[in-house]
Amino acid sequence: MEPVQIDPLAVLVAAVAHFVLGGLWYSPLLFAKPFTRAVGKTEEELREGSSPLMYVWAFLGGLAKSVGLAVVLGWIADDLGVAEAAGVGLLIGVLIHGAADAVNAFFESRNRTLVAISVAYDAAGLAIAGAIIAAMS
Repeated sequence: MEPVQIDPLAVLVAAVAHFVLGGLWYSPLLFAKPFTRAVGKTEEELREGSSPLMYVWAFLGGLAKSVGLAVVLGWIADDLGVAEAAGVGLLIGVLIHGAADAVNAFFESRNRTLVAISVAYDAAGLAIAGAIIAAMS
């Protein structure tokens, strides 16, 4: 198998998009209220426990996922269309991340609403990242 060529700018843009989606996903525009209820804390308590380091880790996680997705897309084909790459990202998000997160959540007795919100976020984020990587590569 030959090494996969990835476009660093496409990966970076995909990671930024994933990070921005997270800001929207967990905002009052989308899932802040059900997330807050499922965590069992108030918005103030969540803000007090927040630190800039959390956002650095969130970005780095999105960057790692974008690199991994770019490698997988490169293994599949050099000329995947935007829709196909988005579909691959969605499948990875649901079938790999989702399955792993759900299994861990059941053993840890985590709230199922939190799992659903988290898995849906990563599936959407990876679909967007796949579309971006395909469009820019």
